Amino acid sequence: MMQGTPLFDKLFTELVTELDRYRDVDSVRIATALLEGDTGTELIGLLDGGDAVLNYDSATWTVTRTPILADSLDGANARVVDRLRTDEQLWRTVGDFDEDAFVWIHPRFRWLFEPPYADLFD
Repeated sequence: MMQGTPLFDKLFTELVTELDRYRDVDSVRIATALLEGDTGTELIGLLDGGDAVLNYDSATWTVTRTPILADSLDGANARVVDRLRTDEQLWRTVGDFDEDAFVWIHPRFRWLFEPPYADLFD
């Protein structure tokens, strides 16, 4: 995602706010890395009080949970949460997380937790 665009600026502000609320980290650096990486892999959201990030890699059809360190992502300890084949499987995987597990959800996935869609994955 390109820096300086209205969407980048809005999401950046949201991410920095949530990271600052939950963690003592370099929130500017981490938010920038998350949004700049939101091209081949899609950012889904922040989990576990901002301790990890959930991403979807459309090239490998995998959902990955990556821990967040004080000033970077811990790629060495990333783990695949699910291997998928369809968009519906992706939506189900994200929907399987309790909405409360997220401290922030990317707008492209927020609809999964809103009626009537949230009921589809129960």
